[in-house]
Amino acid sequence: MNFESEMLEDDKKKLCVTLVQELVRESAAIDTAVLASPDGLMLAGAGTDDELDVIAAMSASLISLADALSSRSEDGHCDKVMSESPDGTLVVLHAGGLILTVLGQSQANMGLVLSVSRSTAEKIAQAIVA
Repeated sequence: MNFESEMLEDDKKKLCVTLVQELVRESAAIDTAVLASPDGLMLAGAGTDDELDVIAAMSASLISLADALSSRSEDGHCDKVMSESPDGTLVVLHAGGLILTVLGQSQANMGLVLSVSRSTAEKIAQAIVA
């Protein structure tokens, strides 16, 4: 599915919005989550950060660069980009043809943030193909 040229159907978009909101609401370790198209348009967002559109655009660029760099390796595919800093954790991963970005709290366990992010990305991927 080409998300640059066609938008999600309303029922699928509503389900994606719900999944992103649940991710933030149900995990105390997560501050913000954003779902974006590959061209950086925000489709859903929830959390404490007020620049969700900026996060969507930057995340699309980040995962695109990681994909390009990974294409130079034998497997040629980037599953996720992760970052930890004293200020928080970041996970950017593919969710079907979309991009899910999750910002975790500074004390959050990266494994926990990755696990709940991956689970939500899988649910989103299933929702958009259903």
